[in-house]
Amino acid sequence: MRRLIPAGENPVGEQSNPSKYRSLFSLILNLPSKHRLKGVNLPTLLLYNLLIFTLLHISSPYAKAQLESLTWDYGPPKKQVKFYYNKPDEPYMIKLREEFEFDELIVNAKSDLERVRIICEWVHNRWTHKGDCEPEPNDPILILRKAQKGMQFSCREYALVLAGCLNSIGIQSRIVQIMPKDIAQRPLGSYHFVNQVFLNDRKKWIMADPQWNIIPMLKNYPLSIVELQPVLAKGYKGLTWGACPDSLSDKYKRGIGDYLYFIVVLFDNRIEGTALPYPIKGGLMLVPLGKKVPNYFSSLIGMKISVTHNLSEFYGTTLLNFMKP
Repeated sequence: MRRLIPAGENPVGEQSNPSKYRSLFSLILNLPSKHRLKGVNLPTLLLYNLLIFTLLHISSPYAKAQLESLTWDYGPPKKQVKFYYNKPDEPYMIKLREEFEFDELIVNAKSDLERVRIICEWVHNRWTHKGDCEPEPNDPILILRKAQKGMQFSCREYALVLAGCLNSIGIQSRIVQIMPKDIAQRPLGSYHFVNQVFLNDRKKWIMADPQWNIIPMLKNYPLSIVELQPVLAKGYKGLTWGACPDSLSDKYKRGIGDYLYFIVVLFDNRIEGTALPYPIKGGLMLVPLGKKVPNYFSSLIGMKISVTHNLSEFYGTTLLNFMKP
């Protein structure tokens, strides 16, 4: 698979450099006695150190700020954008579906959402996340076979495998790369890969994150990426995360909102080697209305990535069952 940006670590949670602050904190704690304030006891000194640590963290460029509610162009597309997907009757898709027995796995599922939940949880349980690993080819069968031997992979491989598995059972899915507004100032790897999935029976796009086994829901209504962002920013009640344990879902909620700013998807979502007669290069970046693309992406814009504010262009179809903020 041609990646627009190298695969990275799971971003959920703060990406600041805590070692920097620990070293400053330790430096103050370990000052020689002649440099300490006279008459200051240990509890007071610890409180003083904690105050300095807090001020340093707040001044960090990665410190938490109020999440801004974003919006996009909900109108008709200004241009036609075509995306490419594997079909379930293709030889690779049949092999993937039969080798891992997906038909048996989802035999009792009553809806597309239920099928997605079952497959998402299945992928989630294949291995334990490991961020600092070499990226694998876009080959779900290869990744799953390696996982059976104990290998671990990053968020990118979770999304690749889920997309392949869902496409093999006739549910259209693609991987997307989500990034924060200040990605240019953050450490390398400050982005995340998740899935966009189209539910045929609801005529609706939703988000799935197989690394965390999460499908965001608002009062039993499954959310897409662009629906989730304003829900988080405005603090809507009734947001749940599916099968993810509460202890992890709280951490996920605190971290994921920052990463729903720039969203990139490939034009060609087919498995490597199955794109005939040739793969379609490049991708599309969704940018909120009124926002600019940072210089961080300047070398890619126009060459590999096109930019849009329009949701119909980004999803490649007229939006149905879509909740506006």
